Amino acid sequence: SSMDSNSSSDGSSGVGGSSSLMSEGTSMWDELLEMDESSAYGEVAEDPEQEVVKAHGQKDSIMFLVDCSPVMFVENASGEVPFDNAIKCAIATLTDKIISNENDLVGVCLYGTRNKHEDGSFEGVYLLQGLEPPDAQKILQLEALLSTRDFESSFGGSFEGEFPFAEALWAMSSIFTGHAVAKAGTKRVFLFTNEDNPNAEQEGMRERSITRGRDLAQVHISIELFCMNKPGDHQFDPSLFYEQIIAVDEDEDSGERLVLGVAAKFEELQARVRRKEFKKRALGRIPLRIGTELEVGLRIYNLQQRASKGSYVLLDNQHNQPVRSSTRWLCERTGTVLAPSQIARTYPLGGVDLEFTTEEMASIKAIDQPGLQLMGFKPRAALKPYHNVRHASFVYPDDTTVLGSSQAFGALLEKMLELDQIGVGRLTPRRNQAPRMVALLPQRETADDDGTQLFPPGWHVIYLPFADDIRTLELPPSVPFDAEDVKTAKAMIKKLRIRFDSSRFEDPALQRHYANLQALALDRDDVEEVPDHTLPDLDGMAKYAELMQAFNRRVFGSDEPPQSAAATVGSKRRTPGASSTLATGAASKRTKVDAGDIDWEKMSAAQVQKQTIPVLKEFLRSRKIRFDSGARKAALVELALQTLNL
Repeated sequence: SSMDSNSSSDGSSGVGGSSSLMSEGTSMWDELLEMDESSAYGEVAEDPEQEVVKAHGQKDSIMFLVDCSPVMFVENASGEVPFDNAIKCAIATLTDKIISNENDLVGVCLYGTRNKHEDGSFEGVYLLQGLEPPDAQKILQLEALLSTRDFESSFGGSFEGEFPFAEALWAMSSIFTGHAVAKAGTKRVFLFTNEDNPNAEQEGMRERSITRGRDLAQVHISIELFCMNKPGDHQFDPSLFYEQIIAVDEDEDSGERLVLGVAAKFEELQARVRRKEFKKRALGRIPLRIGTELEVGLRIYNLQQRASKGSYVLLDNQHNQPVRSSTRWLCERTGTVLAPSQIARTYPLGGVDLEFTTEEMASIKAIDQPGLQLMGFKPRAALKPYHNVRHASFVYPDDTTVLGSSQAFGALLEKMLELDQIGVGRLTPRRNQAPRMVALLPQRETADDDGTQLFPPGWHVIYLPFADDIRTLELPPSVPFDAEDVKTAKAMIKKLRIRFDSSRFEDPALQRHYANLQALALDRDDVEEVPDHTLPDLDGMAKYAELMQAFNRRVFGSDEPPQSAAATVGSKRRTPGASSTLATGAASKRTKVDAGDIDWEKMSAAQVQKQTIPVLKEFLRSRKIRFDSGARKAALVELALQTLNL
């Protein structure tokens, strides 16, 4: 399992490694939990039940490093040009970053070109786009490169002779250590190539490249390889060279092994880029307490997050620049600005204002020490679907805080899976948050045919409901049915069932919003059409019209169901002539109420207030009383009362 990739190398067991640090545990966790709010556990979003990652206030920087050797411009077996696919992935990443993380840095660098960049620092390396926040002009520049195909005139063609790959890695080190990106949170190089053994005959060049790759890893610049096959039967073999320069990012702590799958088509390549595009960041670090003397380091992740439109930005009406709001506390008597040390928190008691310090207020709010206390175990069957009242979190061991956490956690996880058990614990995410009882659902690691991890090993943290969150619903009596009804329903459902995957259904309103923004930013007249996959497949359902009509005849007594769904709730079996009666009854309920049929002179003020807005408006029009068409109900009621002298 990849869970053991970060385990201790001194041969000590996970339990021993954890318990040996217990004497320093309190001070260590205090230091970790005194970090900024984002590193402690995450920030509460618009929905108070959702946590989002603030990424420690740092930026993510990605440099696309694209091979420009002649073989990259030859069509592969799928009829696609590898160089074009790499540029398309860069365009897609820029578009995604503009929407999701507009402050991140993205750049594009070409290596193996005859021309070099203006500064001339590195032979055969052309910096097409520097590491800067994404914008529309960068996308237009890359689209123009694909459409005009002027590679020869712009970059002089491919490098003459054998390009020293170490030069490209040295250029990456120089770019990332620049002043503008020195403080970036994560630094990654997305390498696109179909050459699996560069400088194969030049041992000196290969050694320099390996040294440069290791130097990048030491300064926390990771390389993500996106490899493609050459034309013909040649298969890309990463073991020949690239496995020696690519290291797993230990800080990511995601449990993902080094898997270098080969992309045959653009869709496969783009899917791999999408998986790597967004850095896996933990919501925070917490200790797992087992008993009273054992602690295991954990990191909490959010595997699912609801997509939403970006928040609006306040702009200055003169310069159209973003503005920031600031708050200052003023003295009520003198009007002077107060410093934080001059502000006291008091509570009146017995005629005296008792003053509390900031530390005392924090201790009052603190209910429990942050962490996850393991309380015990229960059979997996004890966890019911209705226990899931909010989205779950995910925990994974963290060896950077407690040595041997991966081994101890891995042993516990395997035993829980073997015995089909779940854990029950008490989770306190922060000092000032109330503890929650949680269920710890174990998950085994799974991978696809290429070895790419699909589901990581760990625990799903399911927040259990309180007693008053679960209540008994009083449902209306069900429609009586017999065995033939069940058989007919099963036949219909079996044919209409689909393989549901939430990732295949995008929010159409959100996608239209992004399409409009993209057209506006790129100065395009035509907005890309966004398909709505949430609509029912009417053509596909028409194939099974006979089954649906048979079901309707059994349940509703006709080939078509009643028009009003509300009319059928709690009703008994219908006769063949009942559907028209139901439709008529439903229509009568929707008939417009005539204000002239109401005896307004005999109504009291309370009865007037109970009337709906359309009825009140119709009454005022009948009395030729003028009113605002957008008036609220309170204003309409007041006019009606004045008209009736009530």
